[in-house]
Amino acid sequence: MPDVFYFDIRSAFLIPLYADPMGRSKATRPLEIMIEEKELQRRYVFLHLQDVLAFQAAVTGFKVVDGYMEPRAIAKFIVHGQEPPEDVTIQLWIPRGWTDTDDTVIKTPPSGSQSRSDSISSHQSTTTNSSGMSHKSIGSQHSVTVSLGGSSVGTGYGTIRQPPRTPLLVLFVGPKGPEAKRSIVAITLDKWTESQRDKCKCLRFPECPITAIGSSRAVVEARRLIGAKWDLLPLAASRKDEQYRWLGLIRVSIWFPAPELRKKFGGGPCRCPKETEGELELCHMQGHQGLFGVVKDFYRRLLIQYHEETDNLVDVVNGPPYG
Repeated sequence: MPDVFYFDIRSAFLIPLYADPMGRSKATRPLEIMIEEKELQRRYVFLHLQDVLAFQAAVTGFKVVDGYMEPRAIAKFIVHGQEPPEDVTIQLWIPRGWTDTDDTVIKTPPSGSQSRSDSISSHQSTTTNSSGMSHKSIGSQHSVTVSLGGSSVGTGYGTIRQPPRTPLLVLFVGPKGPEAKRSIVAITLDKWTESQRDKCKCLRFPECPITAIGSSRAVVEARRLIGAKWDLLPLAASRKDEQYRWLGLIRVSIWFPAPELRKKFGGGPCRCPKETEGELELCHMQGHQGLFGVVKDFYRRLLIQYHEETDNLVDVVNGPPYG
């Protein structure tokens, strides 16, 4: 008999031990997670990265784009005070509802000699153009019941349109000392979040190893999870934990161990025309915007689709005839 472990995501802790930053270490880390529910504690070790990411997606409601994870990055969070650089592991999250039910993910262009064996998409679909993530309608179908004159009438299936949830840039932050605590920073990739190449050396030095992420508004929308447990579940789509909001984050600068790793994540300066969707698509296919740009652009397209669908809706009032 298999051992079944039931836990409530509203009260349990999911500790992503596999995502602990590696820093400069060349070693590998077990693909292990730990779940704590009340006084029970379970550890699970996975054989493949795509398996632990699939489990994480099932619990949180967010997929990791293309199985992407960079465990040897360093981030500096720019606030009004001084924040020292910290070792981080990087993931890009998209809501599961963005994709079809066959669990495909964003299909990104080939990245040179980078191995794709650990990505979710690599064992489910072939690589195509960068923003070719397939999706159906943004809305979801639900059975709706309407009360008329004290009686209930079932309307069958209707479509409830909701704005697409924003993707997240998730940084697993390692401790800086024996007394320090791990934390998780989740940056909301809304329409104002952008790559700020004027804040690093990318515009002058193509081999710049840094990507700077900021906002066209005053501060970046972000959450910071710090606690006794290195818990991932407050980020779950079904939970809304406003107490974790990180106010005052101006920018985050991420250092990558090699320029090609930075380009895979954030792309680089290019002279591609971007006046039309086709031109922008071609720029993505050449990898100029990186995974960060692909996710941002797909979210933009989902917003356009959402507004087009909702703007064309007509209110129907069911009332008595005139006369």
